[in-house]
Amino acid sequence: VGGLGAGKTNFMTLDTVRLVQEENMKIGIVVEKVSQVLEKVAELTAYGIKAAPVIGRKRGKYLREYLEMRRKRGSLLDEWGMVEQQAVAYLSGQCFLRAEAGDHDGMESYPCNHLTQGKTSYLCQYGDKCGFYANVRDMINADVWVTTGAAVLKSRLPKHFDPLERPVYEAMYDLLDVI
Repeated sequence: VGGLGAGKTNFMTLDTVRLVQEENMKIGIVVEKVSQVLEKVAELTAYGIKAAPVIGRKRGKYLREYLEMRRKRGSLLDEWGMVEQQAVAYLSGQCFLRAEAGDHDGMESYPCNHLTQGKTSYLCQYGDKCGFYANVRDMINADVWVTTGAAVLKSRLPKHFDPLERPVYEAMYDLLDVI
């Protein structure tokens, strides 16, 4: 508890760095917006922490919001570094199956968990390499997961990475030390 500008966010960041570096803990951070998720991941990465964003499926919407936020700050594309490029990569990962099929219409659905032949269901064979799941691959080795409250409650880990398809809140409870 503290007033505006009291340093709560800075304390949270520095304590996260301490817990990861000194106590070897896995941490979960929940923020309000996806743009804040990406900023926090960039900030922790600058401290040498392996951080991964945990974001939902509405990537097109989040990409537009992120680009608009950067534009409002006067950030030109030719000034962008690896941090901004990684944020855009997380938000614009391409589904291999849709790319192979020439399906680039910007729909928010992905076929990876809905492949069937007859009555048999299959997982996409590209799930472990797909651009759409880049953030999930990064979560596996990350020291810090950064997410939004909506993603914690509404998102699940994909079957490619978690056979239980746990909701994010359950995975955080099971796999992280501090949230």
